[in-house]
Formats: sequence, structure tokens, C-alpha cells
Amino acid sequence: MITLSSFNRYFGNNPLQTLTKIRDEIIENGNPELTKEAREKLGNSFINVYKDYVKLSDKVELVEGSIEDKLRKNEFSESEVKSLFKWIDENTKSPHWMEVDGVSYDEAYTKLFHTSKNIDEFKTKYLELQQKYLVDFRNINSSQKNSEENKEKPFTPIQGESKNKETYKDDSTRNELVKKLLEGKFSTSKELELLFGMKFSDDDAGEFNKILSLNSAPKSIDIKA
Repeated sequence: MITLSSFNRYFGNNPLQTLTKIRDEIIENGNPELTKEAREKLGNSFINVYKDYVKLSDKVELVEGSIEDKLRKNEFSESEVKSLFKWIDENTKSPHWMEVDGVSYDEAYTKLFHTSKNIDEFKTKYLELQQKYLVDFRNINSSQKNSEENKEKPFTPIQGESKNKETYKDDSTRNELVKKLLEGKFSTSKELELLFGMKFSDDDAGEFNKILSLNSAPKSIDIKA
């Protein structure tokens, strides 16, 4: 998971405008081996991810002086930001329930950023969040695990349900790829393929980096082929 401030940080004050320019550049000057429709789909993938985070962010009230508010206003130093997200990486558990007590994991995650007013408060609540949403396979109804359906189909930690009818997923791969996109840590074409569901070559990864370099945001994304 990431928050809206990550988009603002790497794509400027108007991420949608920047991402639209990136999409248009992909459509007009992207890999000629891809159809125009495929290039448009690629470009729109960025925009759709951003819009999803906007909807989620709008759903949760932003408290003035909160962690997210300070991130959007650049009130943390670079070292403080890196230290915080490193700690989050080290303390995030997976797989987790998609929803607990009617509240999705994504919403609960966003709420922590939107309401916690200092790092210590955030860390305490974050650890509680991880424990609350963690999928404990030992407590999943044994009869469900032994059902004929599960014997016939290999179990994959994408979606399931407990006896309390809570669903869970292991979306760490997708979230990690999105995070890499925003942190500039893409290194192979395979990562782009996983994120967009399309075939890429390492040359495409380099080309994608050139497109992103047109962005006027303070920081560029470095994708090394």
C-alpha cells in the first residue's frame, strides 16, 4: 500500500496531468511492436492506479497535522521519510484479510496516515493493524481446508474466507511493484510485465524511463534495463 502523497511527491502537484502526458507519449511514441490499443492500455494503467488511490483518500477524512498531511506539505526531511517507510516495510505482515469488521485493509491503512499525528503514535497503531488483519492459517476452519473443492484446485492465497466470512488476499506482489514504480526501483522488464500484465523487453524498460524523464515533477523515476 501507498498513499496519495507518494504520487504528489513523484509526479508533482497535479499527478493526473503528468500521468496523462505520460500516457499520451506512450501512445504516440511507445514500442512500435505493440498496437496503439495496447500502448493506450499501458498508459491508462498509471492513471487508473492513481484514480483508485484518489477515491480511497477522499473516503477517509484527512486530519490537519497528520502524517499524511505533513507528507503532502513536505514537512518531513528526506531521511525521516525513508526511515518511516523502511520501518513500514520491515513490520508489514502478509497475507492479510481484505476486510475485518466491515473495514477494508486499504481503508484502515489510509486512515492511519490520515489521523496519526506523530511517528510514535503511527507505529503503535500500525503494529495493531498488522496483527488485526493478519491471516492466521492455523485458525482457518479445518473443514474448509479439507473440502473436496480445495483438493481439486491448488490453493492460492488470493482470496478465501474464514468461518467469520472475512476475505483475505496476498497482494504484496502488486503493492511492491507499485511501490517500486514510485520509488524508482524497477530494474527488469519482468517487473513491468507483472504490473501491467503485458510483455516487455529490457529495451522497453529503458524506453519507459525516457518517457518518465519528461515529467516535470521534482524527482524522476530511474528504471535501469
